[in-house]
Formats: sequence, structure tokens, C-alpha cells
Amino acid sequence: MTFVFWQAGASSTVKVKLAGQTIQAEVAATLEARAKGLSGRRVLKPGQGMLFVFDRADYYPFWMKEMRFPIDIVWIDNGQVVDFAAEAPPDHRPERPVYKPRAPASLVLELPAGFVQKYGLKMGDKAELPQGLTTRGHQHHQMIVLRNWLQVI
Repeated sequence: MTFVFWQAGASSTVKVKLAGQTIQAEVAATLEARAKGLSGRRVLKPGQGMLFVFDRADYYPFWMKEMRFPIDIVWIDNGQVVDFAAEAPPDHRPERPVYKPRAPASLVLELPAGFVQKYGLKMGDKAELPQGLTTRGHQHHQMIVLRNWLQVI
């Protein structure tokens, strides 16, 4: 069995480097955190983001439920950008658009709207992530948040 650790810190954030920029990303690794996401927040400042961590690569769809501002959505797998949705607007209609990647991803990074265009992000770009976020030990692993350490088993 393979164990990979990285310290998420007291605020559960990690640094992600993308398109030459360092993003302080809040980690959403639990089902509850992924379901809530950025819903209800008033703003996402430049240099900030939310990183959704999944147990395996798949075609994870995202929608803009209860969002108050537009965002860029970036799907990442094995340390590479596999797709993105730029300038996804907040949507309050009963039937919300769903944003799906064209390739499977194990991580999704939500960023302030305009990041993709401003920094010329493209598919295939490298994403520098904390050790462990790009490592896959087995087909099925489980995420556990324990005392400010995120453990992948």
C-alpha cells in the first residue's frame, strides 16, 4: 500500500503554480466541501482559488449553483491541464448549465474569472502541485483529512 502525505496547514490551503502564477488554493477534499464549493461567497480574490480533490480521475461536472461571481474552472490530471471553462457566469436559472471536461481529471481548480485569458492558459500546461496530489498509488484510494494532514491511501 502506498501512503502519500502533504501538510494542508491549519487553514487547509495549498500552493498551486499554474501559468507562472502561484495560487493559494483552499482544499475541498471531502464530499461536503466539494458539494458546497464557492457557493454563497461574495468574492474570490486574485491569487486565490479552490482545489477540488477527487479519489480518481473522471469527467467531473461543475455548475454555478448559488454563485455570486464568475469563475474559471480548470481540470487537472497528473500535473497537467486537461481542460478548462473560462468565464463561467453565475447562474440563477432553475436549469443551470453544467460544465464538463473533455478528458478525465482528478483535480479541479476554480479561479477568479479572467485567469485563463490573462495568463494564456492552454490544455497541456503544467500545474505544480504539492507532493501527493499528482501521485496515484492504486485505482481506488480514499481521502482522509486528519489533524491538518491530508492523507491519500
